Amino acid sequence: MSSAHPYRDAGINAGTIVLVAAGGFCGTLARALLDGVAEAAHLPWMVFAWSTVLVNLFGAFLLGFINARFASGCGLFSLPSTMAKPLFSVGFLGAFTTYATLALVVAETERGFQGLALTEALVTMLFGLLLALLGSLLGESDGASVSPSSPGSLECPGGEVR
Repeated sequence: MSSAHPYRDAGINAGTIVLVAAGGFCGTLARALLDGVAEAAHLPWMVFAWSTVLVNLFGAFLLGFINARFASGCGLFSLPSTMAKPLFSVGFLGAFTTYATLALVVAETERGFQGLALTEALVTMLFGLLLALLGSLLGESDGASVSPSSPGSLECPGGEVR
């Protein structure tokens, strides 16, 4: 029998769990606030849940951008990627965006507006993919470059060198 611990071997420790939980709390709060604004700004001509579409599209862009930064070896907001990824990518964006809400909204919309439900799903998927790609491209262009002062190391935006 192996003494390896599956969570520890995967890099999951108490600190990572706390970062995911903190990011998830903030992402859920941001989502609830945006949904509250959407309800308060009731737009009678808007027959689908625009806040769900907006959240998922914005989240796709941010996830592409952030993960491109991590892939280049840079962190985010002065946090190393080992801390920023569980906090922002997994925690915040995992709670802020949700495929389950999109599926529910589309299923409920379908009852009266089948064409609209399909359009909403396709718009979210197509533009989500495009925005994730755009975020990745911008994240790469804003990402690390070879440091002229220290060949062999990376220089990230903000002057940090890795």
